[in-house]
Amino acid sequence: MLRLVKVALPAALLLAGCSQQPGKADRADVRQDPAPGTSTAAQAAQSAAPATVPPVRPLPPLAGRGPLAPRDQCSGQPGADAFRSVLEEAVANRDSKGLAALADREIKLDFGGGHGVAELRRQLDGAEGKALWRELEDVLRLGCAVDGGNLIIPWYFAQDLGDRDAFATMLVLGDNVPLRSRADPAASASAMLDWQWVELLDGLRVGPYQQVRTSQGKTGYVKTGDLRSVLDYRLVVHRSANGWKISAFVAGD
Repeated sequence: MLRLVKVALPAALLLAGCSQQPGKADRADVRQDPAPGTSTAAQAAQSAAPATVPPVRPLPPLAGRGPLAPRDQCSGQPGADAFRSVLEEAVANRDSKGLAALADREIKLDFGGGHGVAELRRQLDGAEGKALWRELEDVLRLGCAVDGGNLIIPWYFAQDLGDRDAFATMLVLGDNVPLRSRADPAASASAMLDWQWVELLDGLRVGPYQQVRTSQGKTGYVKTGDLRSVLDYRLVVHRSANGWKISAFVAGD
């Protein structure tokens, strides 16, 4: 099943996600005999030199058949592919300096006045940085939309909710996600859900399952880890005189 870090709705919550760290190649120190004629000083310098660490590759985008499965609508925008490639590399390698170079000087970071490149770097390099990097990694796997000339990441955030309550609307993260009759992995499934909106029936609760209702009126329980709030973290990217720049990295409303 798919795994993404979740962020709580503004009124209540911060769901701790079951994120996995990006894959890292196993590394081992390899000692080799020095070449004939190598001086003792040269040998010492070689052994003291730090090993080159290859860059970490970004995680692949998610996909599926459901109506809200991630899509990429941004490739046709001039410079968008190159911008996102650099962004993905910066996130994969936890490069706060590189990410800051892609941000607008007054980037919005929350709805309480937090903003600016310096604050962005402080957060990414601080105690909350580990969770924020995972959030960035998650949103980049969920597609990209174009809205009003801006790039919206993830894709689903730019889609019409209709008359749904944004604070109660959740996205099902995957295909064949069971809607169970009880909050129990052994309970029967009345339906299988595919990348679609569902509505929380009793708010977001701390626990392994959430009670939801589908657009077709079916009710049941879905694993918390298979849901993501429509108001979770997103990136808004605008075109500036200096190319694409991140104008907002926020959650909530």
